[in-house]
Amino acid sequence: MIKDILYNLNKDEFLLRDKIKNTNGSMEDIVVQLRQDKVINKYQEIYLSYNSIYIQFQNLEALKRMIFLQWYSVSEPLALSGLVGLSNEVQKNNIKVTENLIKDNFIDKEFKIMLLHYYAVSNWYFDSFAIKLSIDKLDLKDMSKVACVEDFDNRGQMGEYWKSLNKLVR
Repeated sequence: MIKDILYNLNKDEFLLRDKIKNTNGSMEDIVVQLRQDKVINKYQEIYLSYNSIYIQFQNLEALKRMIFLQWYSVSEPLALSGLVGLSNEVQKNNIKVTENLIKDNFIDKEFKIMLLHYYAVSNWYFDSFAIKLSIDKLDLKDMSKVACVEDFDNRGQMGEYWKSLNKLVR
């Protein structure tokens, strides 16, 4: 059941990604078009759907995707990501949950690598929360193993991003 829901959200993300890729013009023109096409609203709905899945089932994949979308929304321009206006309350809660998972050593190797990468690129984002992400508790030697997970298919924008990174390191 959860796999089916995640798969459908993946398909929804790909539809949005295709809309973003097929929108032409200046960055400003693209943003206007994304707003008109409701891409931004739909991405917010997907994000909140991942949140519901995490709350209901404590599904780590849903949390990984939310953390990715949060990070991606501040690391890439709106015209390229389609992401803006994600709930601050949900973002803060996700950082807090992630912090607790790190402290309790309940995150998997893949998530550790992802967090190390996100933090290396945009530490200011994570540091902006009152909660301090315990990045120092993560093993930095894992950072060199970006390609540790082969299966990024059907994992939304997060999967596409990590597939592209894997191509660079191989």
